[in-house]
Amino acid sequence: MPQSVKGFSTLNYTGTQSRLLEYLSGSRWYSIAEVNASPTISADIINPSTYNQVQQKQPGWYVNYIKTDLEGGEIKEFQKKEGKWFNYIKGLEIFNDCEVIGDGIGPPVIVECPPQEYILTITIDEDCSSSGGITPDTLFTGWYNWNYKGGVDGNIVNETTAQDAKCVIDDFYTLESGVTVTYSEINITNEDFMYVFSDGINPGTQMYNRNTLEPLPESGTYLYIQSPSGATPNNSSLDPNNPAGVPATYSIVIWGNDGIIDSVTQYNTLAACEQDCLPDTPIYFYWFRNWDDSLELGGLNWSGFTDLGQARYFIEQNFTNYPNAGPLGNINAENRYNIADGINVGTKIWNLNASVLNPCVLIESDALYLWVGSSTVDPNLALDPNDPTPIPNEYKFIKLVDGRISEIVQYNSVTPTP
Repeated sequence: MPQSVKGFSTLNYTGTQSRLLEYLSGSRWYSIAEVNASPTISADIINPSTYNQVQQKQPGWYVNYIKTDLEGGEIKEFQKKEGKWFNYIKGLEIFNDCEVIGDGIGPPVIVECPPQEYILTITIDEDCSSSGGITPDTLFTGWYNWNYKGGVDGNIVNETTAQDAKCVIDDFYTLESGVTVTYSEINITNEDFMYVFSDGINPGTQMYNRNTLEPLPESGTYLYIQSPSGATPNNSSLDPNNPAGVPATYSIVIWGNDGIIDSVTQYNTLAACEQDCLPDTPIYFYWFRNWDDSLELGGLNWSGFTDLGQARYFIEQNFTNYPNAGPLGNINAENRYNIADGINVGTKIWNLNASVLNPCVLIESDALYLWVGSSTVDPNLALDPNDPTPIPNEYKFIKLVDGRISEIVQYNSVTPTP
């Protein structure tokens, strides 16, 4: 069998950035991609009579010498192709170790050529190279916070299961549905990360910081849309009150403190979430006092006050200035809370409005209310500073913020402040 010579024409690698060179043709510098794409430029570059010079634009990987027992070559820089760095080996003019060199005394009697291994010399530029590991090359966009008008939020980043994350999203749309809200008023926040394309978005894949390309040091839970590229979450699909289905390309992706993906769960395979709005107890909040005298009809309200002392002063002045006014006005029994939560800071106050599509929404406006508990005493008598009836301890100022009780203060402990 005659011996066959192995041919080596290209070299490729997976890793960090290649060295980038620029080639001068005429009065302009061109990249290797531009040179390869243009026969005119390419011919000019390789023509010794028109070749001018080459300069380094960016440091990186290159091969300065590849040698076999027959030939030698080099690769000055690489081009990125299908996720790898690639280029052809350019031959160099060298003498074979066993080749007879002319212009000598004469050919040697015996020529011995010991076997040679292939030699590959690699130059590492520490300024552009990391530890030599795999470099993340693909963008991952994770969606994690839903916000309506800068108020109510639904955040899934700290949830530990895909089901819990879905229920946070469901609750957000459930709380906001049925009011005069449009999807365009909802803002969904995202964060970008990186991963290695060949690993895919699968359990075990390492996630990386987009800017530093370092492995993530913290856990996270995100909504991921596999396709189409650049897509944003569709509100009508995620809203459980909307018949539109969730695309199969939506997933909940969770990774741990090491930044390695623990689970990837297709969103539309998750179970329906229990309705969070199950208030069982009515609550009455007073917020204005009607009057009916010879001048006008209307009402005075204190719901916009933030200072409790000023609110009490306003109420007492109301009785002094309008002694014959009508009763206090209240928000009716369509407002409820869960009796298990009690009347405490943090308790949700719901508005059960049967006239809207989804009757279960939190009270939207922030306001100050007067709650008289279960007292049967006429609030007018107790609140009138000119009446000797004592103010029951049950009377309390209650502040609501974003549909939750934020402050409770006993009414008779507040000093009127002009």
